[in-house]
Amino acid sequence: MKHIKKTICLLAAIIIAFSAASCSDTDAKADSVVMTDSSGVIVREYTTNNQTFYAQGKISNALEGTKIRFVWSYTTDDQMIDQFEYSAKQSSEVIPATLTTNGDFPAGDYKLELFVGNRKKPDASVSFEVKQISSYIAFALLTDSIDENGKPGREIDTVEPTGKWFASAYIVDTQPNTIVHFVWLDSNGEKIDENTVDPDGKSYSYIFAVHSLSSAAPGGTYSVEIYIDDRTTPETTVSFEVEDVDHKRNEAENADYSVYVQTKGGFMINYPTAWTCLPFPDSLSAMFYPKEYVIDGEDEFNSVYVYKIDDLGFTTQEALDGWILATENENRENYEPLQSSIEQVNGSDMALFTYAWSRNGYDLVTSDFLIVDGEDLYVISSVATDEVLEDMYLYVEQMVLSFEIL
Repeated sequence: MKHIKKTICLLAAIIIAFSAASCSDTDAKADSVVMTDSSGVIVREYTTNNQTFYAQGKISNALEGTKIRFVWSYTTDDQMIDQFEYSAKQSSEVIPATLTTNGDFPAGDYKLELFVGNRKKPDASVSFEVKQISSYIAFALLTDSIDENGKPGREIDTVEPTGKWFASAYIVDTQPNTIVHFVWLDSNGEKIDENTVDPDGKSYSYIFAVHSLSSAAPGGTYSVEIYIDDRTTPETTVSFEVEDVDHKRNEAENADYSVYVQTKGGFMINYPTAWTCLPFPDSLSAMFYPKEYVIDGEDEFNSVYVYKIDDLGFTTQEALDGWILATENENRENYEPLQSSIEQVNGSDMALFTYAWSRNGYDLVTSDFLIVDGEDLYVISSVATDEVLEDMYLYVEQMVLSFEIL
């Protein structure tokens, strides 16, 4: 009986030993390793946009605690990037692995190898590629407007010679630090403006630029070139026509004008006969406006206001500097200075300050003409919405040219 018990115990020990031996480090193996995307779908390549590599390694016949080593290499430069060790929890399992960078993985060839225990040769490996990717402009256009989401309105190929011009583009595969430059060129190919736009790293998005005109542009074929980062060749160029302003200027020059004389203010000015004149002699001022451009509740818009300020004692330069500073301190919405200068008009110095701003949802452009006469200052101020700026400005020019101090 004792002999039988010994035999049974010996047999049990042999079975246990055999079971252990059948699942040893020697028998453990890595069946496969694959690269995936973040959702687990198998991939064979990444782009320089990707900051994380994902992998899955499958092992079998492993004892609990068997060491599995993952080794990442950049084979283009024969360089080991990183490695980590995993302790098996089950005989067979799929082990996830990731490699993340704070910057960009360089383009080239990579390899991930799996080693079981202290083996010198990998039990499984997978090669993959990182492809260089760069931002590009999918399409670009000139448009009549930009909505609140930055998307373009109707595509156009002809613009008015005054107001604002809008260029829109759709950028793809934007890198984290991508910067886009819109360069506006006149009909002679000379740069007249440049806008720098940051897409904020959005891979697929609309971007836009606005060129604001302080005076009428000559007619002809203009263009806007779009560059990415410091590239010297434009990604794309949009050409467009600027309407010839000459015929409109002729219309303004040959229109019917009436003469307004104000004795108290000591000035005289011509204004389009079709416009309305509102004299305010007690405040040494007068207002002129075209009825068709009246906006309810916004009497200041689309009008020309002429007035006198007594006893300032400024030079023309001092008047201009003070005017600009005072305007800046008014904290107007979307305020943007466009032009300031002093020019000779009818033999006398005249200062001009033009700026864009917004109020109650309207985009506006104000042009203030300043004339110093002794201790006094005369102001001709034109305020126009974008929609009518072109139509009004040529008439305002004629009014300014006709202005006389009595």
